[in-house]
Amino acid sequence: MKNKKALYILLPVVIVVWGIIAFKIFGHLDKKEPVPLILENTQTVQENNIVPDTFNLIYDYKDPFLNKKSPAKKNVSKRVKKVKTENERIVWPDILYTGRMVNQSTNKSLVSLTINGKEWIFNIGDQKDNITLLKTYDDSVKVKYEQETKYIHKQQ
Repeated sequence: MKNKKALYILLPVVIVVWGIIAFKIFGHLDKKEPVPLILENTQTVQENNIVPDTFNLIYDYKDPFLNKKSPAKKNVSKRVKKVKTENERIVWPDILYTGRMVNQSTNKSLVSLTINGKEWIFNIGDQKDNITLLKTYDDSVKVKYEQETKYIHKQQ
């Protein structure tokens, strides 16, 4: 009995929905779209005012087939990388990685570092004594000191 009630209710609903869909489809098919009007252009273009496009091609690239540079030569100033000499080398302070504590609820870690005999607690991004903690691992930490980065391994 329940199935017949559902059939008597749903069958008219389905017929109405399909009727609306068919009405919309056939309604759009009968419409005639307006024909666009074509207007004549009353302005004349003067061809004498056209400026030619000028450009220079630079053929100074490596030929992918011959593996050679093209013969065109150009004066190019090369950037010279500054090489650090022995006098300019950065002297790192004495750093020891002594341990790591992890907060279980927030997954934030605190790192204990000993710098020149002083013990400091670092979060990621903290800077103390010109030393910045960049990243922590289980067995090491990545620190930055005066534009140089270095990995400090855990003291056993």
